[in-house]
Amino acid sequence: MRVLIVGGGIAGLAVARALQLQGFGADLIEHRADVPQAGTGLYLPGNAARALQAPGLLGSIAALAMPIAT
Repeated sequence: MRVLIVGGGIAGLAVARALQLQGFGADLIEHRADVPQAGTGLYLPGNAARALQAPGLLGSIAALAMPIAT
């Protein structure tokens, strides 16, 4: 069974990963073809990091992360 996910935002990507972990195939489509590189950032507090750990994404995100010094 394959599922079509419309929208490649955070929710669409999370659903695609969750379906993959359950053994389903997913096709994800996004209207915007280009990905902005400049001025893009995402702040992930502790609860977001814990949520990313469940689908197995925390390690790859942490490798690219830049800690915010307080």
